Formats: sequence, C-alpha cells, structure tokens
Amino acid sequence: TPSEFYRQKFIEDGISSAKIQAIHNFIDTDSYNVPVEDEGYALYFGRISIEKGIMDLINAFEKTKKGKLYIAGEGPEKEKIEKLIIEKKIEDRVELLGHLNKEQIVEKIRKCSFTVLPSIWRDNCPYSVLETMAIGKPIIGSNIGGIPELVMNEETGLVFNSGNVEELTEKMDRLFGDIELVQTLGNKAKELANKIYTKNYYYNEIIKIYERLAK
Repeated sequence: TPSEFYRQKFIEDGISSAKIQAIHNFIDTDSYNVPVEDEGYALYFGRISIEKGIMDLINAFEKTKKGKLYIAGEGPEKEKIEKLIIEKKIEDRVELLGHLNKEQIVEKIRKCSFTVLPSIWRDNCPYSVLETMAIGKPIIGSNIGGIPELVMNEETGLVFNSGNVEELTEKMDRLFGDIELVQTLGNKAKELANKIYTKNYYYNEIIKIYERLAK
C-alpha cells in the first residue's frame, strides 16, 4: 500500500499484517530540482471538489491578513468557488488558474511561499505533496488519511485538523509572516524527498519484498 494509513485499514478488514507492507509513492526528484523564489502566494493544485476541502480553503483564506492564493485545476465545484470568491469580496487576492501542465505547475510551486492540501477525505499518498517537497517548499496539510505521514509537522510543513477553518487560517498567516520558517521547512522537505521519495529508494524497497517472497 502507498501509505501506512491504508495498510492499517486492510488489517482492520481482516488481512494479515504480515502480508501487507507500506511503501510511499515516488517521483523523479531530479526533474523537480529547480531554483526557488518566494512571490508571497499560497498554492493549491488538484481537483476542485468538495472532498479536497476547497470550500474550507476559501473560507480560511478570506480571514488571512496578507498574501495571495492561486488555485490550479478543474473540477465540479469550480463555478461554486468562483461565486464564493466574489461573495467574499476577495477577487483581488484569489486567482483561479484552470488546468496547468507539469511544467506550469512546477513554475507555480517554485515561486510560491507554500502549498495547501486541505482534504476532508482520506487521501492516500498524494503526489502534490511529493512534488512540493521535491522542489523545496513547505506544505500545510490536513491530518487525515496518509497526509500526516508525508507532512511532518514543524519539520517539512504544518499540519492542521481537517475541517478546522480557523486553524487553517492561523497556519497560513504564520507562514505568510515568517519567510525564515518557510525556507527552513522547505529545505527540510527537499532533503527528505531526495532521501526517501526517489526512484532508487522505491526500487530498493520493492526488490527487498520480491527477494523475500522468492525465498
């Protein structure tokens, strides 16, 4: 399984723990090795849908004291989000970018202050976290599913209670107001990604399983 969270779910369903091993997903970290800047905005990229916590993100961002928010992606809640942004009078601070390709996403990540993953459903091992870490930016992620296995609170990012809008606001304000913390968390995130979310690491872990099974 790509997360310890889902490994535990299989065990709860009666599958022997000896038959399940968790290995997180991997990415080509070399392709994300780009110079970083900080243009003072938060970035959400992914599906624009209820289960991703997109409504919570808008409600939380409305209360932040500074910064901008870019939202990249498409989804069933896009029209509702557009109306909510107008309703809350934050059109000058929030921009919907639509669908972006990989190169465009990398460009947005490398210039952001941090990315946000406010999911209210149980994400497994989201690539958006791995991509953010590989570039060297911190993540604010909800404490649900496999997310807190990737986002190490106060080390590679900040974790908040899923669905807690006030706490999400506080976390965003904290990073918007502390460039040094952003850099420290981002550097740690990149260091960790280059250590355990690489192709080679995944290959070595999967080979260990094959060799054990072959015996």
